[in-house]
Amino acid sequence: MPCGTRIIITALALMLVAPGDNAQTPEFTYQGRLTAGGNPATATYEMQFRLYDTAAVGTGTQKGLTRTNPVQVTDGVFTVQLDFGQNQFNGSPRYLEIGIRPPGSPDPFTVLSPRQPITSTPYSVRSLISTAADGLSVACVNCISSSQIQSVQGAQVSGEIPVASIPAGSGNYIQNAAATLSTGKLAVAQEGGFD
Repeated sequence: MPCGTRIIITALALMLVAPGDNAQTPEFTYQGRLTAGGNPATATYEMQFRLYDTAAVGTGTQKGLTRTNPVQVTDGVFTVQLDFGQNQFNGSPRYLEIGIRPPGSPDPFTVLSPRQPITSTPYSVRSLISTAADGLSVACVNCISSSQIQSVQGAQVSGEIPVASIPAGSGNYIQNAAATLSTGKLAVAQEGGFD
């Protein structure tokens, strides 16, 4: 094979195995343990996974789609990749319901109880739906510091501004020497007028 052909094939192979996009997805890994008759199971099972907002089987609202997978269980341990969609993890409690049956069985799934609580890791997908930071609530008092803000447009400011928050020595407003002294700042003589 000519050298040029080998380089092209190698380059194509690298493009096929290289990930096209490193974006985060809502998929997460779930690892469980399954016993059959009190012993660690080893077999392939058909498993059904559903996400709910309550812990008790038979209650709550299902979130996202039902996922059904053939799953290999070895020495009682199985691992699956699950994706219920990016909008399912909004910070509220979520529980995984698992149904199981032998592969190809016409019988209904046997639902395992209790549902398993979903811990913090899948909640990291919350950033997927935050294209902009969540708006500040009215309850946000002193939750943003000056070091986090580069500047604020004057048109965005309304209401009374505490004297201690106004920097001394600006030519953009008239300063009252008595108010300035009460804050411990040096009084600066200014000329000014109102239009």
